[in-house]
Amino acid sequence: MELFTEADKALLEKYPLYSQDSKKAEAEVIIKYFLPGTGITFYVLEASPEGEDITFFGYIDGVAQGGSEYGYFTLSQLKEIQISVPIEDNTGKEIGLIPCKIERDLHLAPGTTIGELVPEVKELYED
Repeated sequence: MELFTEADKALLEKYPLYSQDSKKAEAEVIIKYFLPGTGITFYVLEASPEGEDITFFGYIDGVAQGGSEYGYFTLSQLKEIQISVPIEDNTGKEIGLIPCKIERDLHLAPGTTIGELVPEVKELYED
């Protein structure tokens, strides 16, 4: 699966880094990546080219002990992530491992906001 397509290059112009700062929970998620078998999800809000790479800014959910945070990450970093997810039989005994890499959510609806996808973000900005 291709993580960043030719069609995504238009997003770099429409949503460069710092372009959605003032939108808070209403910032649009332009790409959603996830790591199967885990609760780790990368919600991309902005992106800019950096030489041969692309720097993203977004909300990262489920990373440090279930924690979540805003941060920067690159396409090359996403491509390097690979884990092995244990497979269990019906008794709960581990019977093997499946290698998993970052995947892209192909069903993300255009215009979806981070507040819609992550209720905790919406709560951050409520008074």
